Amino acid sequence: MPSGKIRLVPWGGGDYNEKEMPKKRTSSLRRTAAFFLLASTLLLSAMLFPGCSPKENRISHQEVESRVKNLLQMPTFEHIYRDIIYYGKNERFWFIPTVNKEILFSIEVRVQAGIDFSNGLRIEPGSEGELVIFLPPPEILVIDADESTIRQYYIREYGERVSRLEYYDVIDAQKESIRNDAVKRGILLRAEENAKQLLTNLLEYSGFQTITFRSAQSGVRKKEEEP
Repeated sequence: MPSGKIRLVPWGGGDYNEKEMPKKRTSSLRRTAAFFLLASTLLLSAMLFPGCSPKENRISHQEVESRVKNLLQMPTFEHIYRDIIYYGKNERFWFIPTVNKEILFSIEVRVQAGIDFSNGLRIEPGSEGELVIFLPPPEILVIDADESTIRQYYIREYGERVSRLEYYDVIDAQKESIRNDAVKRGILLRAEENAKQLLTNLLEYSGFQTITFRSAQSGVRKKEEEP
């Protein structure tokens, strides 16, 4: 093993504990969908029914669509990842090592999914008081690494220190992998289910008896096919 200075300390100082070192990427629902449903419900309710009792003054489907679109985005589900990241760099001049640096650390990454209402939302009246909602597909809205959660497990610095910029670059490089993993775990499906539940609850509370959801994309295709 090349010579160099080895430090085994957590980020920010303290005692190193090998038992605390995680073995792989983990995913958590520590902040559950309930948080987003509650927050979004309060926000959407305030925008749809400001200063009035909804059932006493039911608004039109055009007004519902306009006010929902004003929300722009509605996060409805979140994963918290604890990712383990390794970074290494080696440089030589001829056969002489000039730079040898390695680092192993963990960091928490928040992945938030939901609906972008500006991406094709339409609300139309159906038969017998039905409200038809053409809902845009769910998407990843936020992938955010929390730098305050960085925990350093191993670092070797020979000839050059590991810079902050290198930390940021290697963290950013992991985001696409984390995005793909979140999608495989079903984050988009859960986000869509929660969005439908939220809108159904609010619109039923406003006096609409039947709520039907359809894909905004399929609605566009159907309209284009009409003569």
